[in-house]
Amino acid sequence: MQCFAESGGGQGAYWLLDIIATEYWLLLKNEAFLVISVTVEGNAAKIEVSNGNGRVLKSRAIEYTDLQAGLWKFYLTDNVLLLPSEY
Repeated sequence: MQCFAESGGGQGAYWLLDIIATEYWLLLKNEAFLVISVTVEGNAAKIEVSNGNGRVLKSRAIEYTDLQAGLWKFYLTDNVLLLPSEY
């Protein structure tokens, strides 16, 4: 995660970690496992949080980001944020 935070976009992607920590971490009280998907197209992004079984719990639009285009996924479980390859 540290590497992603430092090199995700021209200015890093710490902003994403801030959003996860302040807006989505509390969802762990009711869900044991969360999938956080960030879809970047152009300079805009959409963050979607699901329970891993297709039920979307929250979503948010980001008007501007310099994060590289594509789909980025993260898992949040047991108070740990993971890349899928780390799970």
